[in-house]
Amino acid sequence: MVVLFQLDSLSNFLFNMLSIWSFILLLVLFKSTTLVISHENPGQKWALLVAGSNGWYNYRHQADICHAYQILRKHGIPDSNIVVMMYDDIAYNEDGPDDHIFINFVDHGGRGILCFPEGEMTIGELNKTLTEMHRLKKYGQMLIYIEACESGSMFKNILPNDIKIYATTAANARESSYACYFSEELETYLGDCYSVNWMENSDRELLWMETVREQYNIVKFETNTSHVSEFGDRSVSEDYLSDFQGEEIFFKFGNSLFLKLLQQQPQNRRPPNVHFDAVSSRDVPLEILKRKVSKNGYESDAARQNLHSLLMKRKYVDEFINQMVVEISKHFHLNHDAMLTKRVADDVMDFDCHTKLVHHFSRNCFSFSKNTYALKYAYVLTNLCNTGIPVDKILIRMEKSCKTAKKYSNIV
Repeated sequence: MVVLFQLDSLSNFLFNMLSIWSFILLLVLFKSTTLVISHENPGQKWALLVAGSNGWYNYRHQADICHAYQILRKHGIPDSNIVVMMYDDIAYNEDGPDDHIFINFVDHGGRGILCFPEGEMTIGELNKTLTEMHRLKKYGQMLIYIEACESGSMFKNILPNDIKIYATTAANARESSYACYFSEELETYLGDCYSVNWMENSDRELLWMETVREQYNIVKFETNTSHVSEFGDRSVSEDYLSDFQGEEIFFKFGNSLFLKLLQQQPQNRRPPNVHFDAVSSRDVPLEILKRKVSKNGYESDAARQNLHSLLMKRKYVDEFINQMVVEISKHFHLNHDAMLTKRVADDVMDFDCHTKLVHHFSRNCFSFSKNTYALKYAYVLTNLCNTGIPVDKILIRMEKSCKTAKKYSNIV
């Protein structure tokens, strides 16, 4: 044991000394203040950053995207190549067949659904768009990071492995993603565990020395609140992060580059980030109100009333969904319990049916974007579609149930 420890210490010492001399040599060779280390790529780098939610409860989603924007700018991607979509904001850019595209989506999700403030995108719509972009040669390679509950369901068993798109998600197809870093001052969560971990890694490491695969492995290891998952073309993951997140490095005495070089030790891995305040994204509104209730004074009384109101609204959604499924199951001679069990099906089998049911339910029953709690039941729509019953017949029965629903607009 002693010998191994000494050898390891000697190895680290020599590596650190080599890093120091390497740094000094670089300063001598490159007298300009900026060095751009580029892996050959004839196309441009583009980034699409999407925060699909709004409201104080969802502060962390906006914060995640703002942090991602700062990372990209710090590493040399110009403003003109970064599209940021937040509430009431939209943009469009032309892409080319050699371009590298980085997409970071942060919002609420459910089985086969990603939400925006005024609507939702289904698994069928997303993957149809991606395959069409590939057919039209709109990109060279694409990297997608998604922070949302059940985000793995957007790609599982559908994203092709030969169209140069690689995606990682904060959670698998069945579980919630997690919020973290609660601020007592702001009384909200400042980040999401998966997003915090990949962004802290990008802040800490040299992007031209770390591959997408290496970042995925680190983030998967550090995110112990959910199962970070990967999909698509694994060959893209062998590219360097700088190919997607930027590659510019500023050489200045006292800045973080010197420390970064010293940190590049073989097998140097931190223990997992244990966020003791981490909470399921779907429980964030409840947790925020519970923290307010624990305080004294007028704010506590108001929070107690808001908490009671929120719990009653959630209970109403639970009861409504159960009754709707009972009525539909009875009409089509289905097993009611099976329709309400997530394990009936993992994957969306009929994308057309699923897209129609999702948008119909969102328009006529509970808007998924306005009532994000309802997303926990998105799997029911998948189960109904996978029965093989014609979608038009299901829509008729669903519409009858939804006519009696109270039209709430903020069941979070």
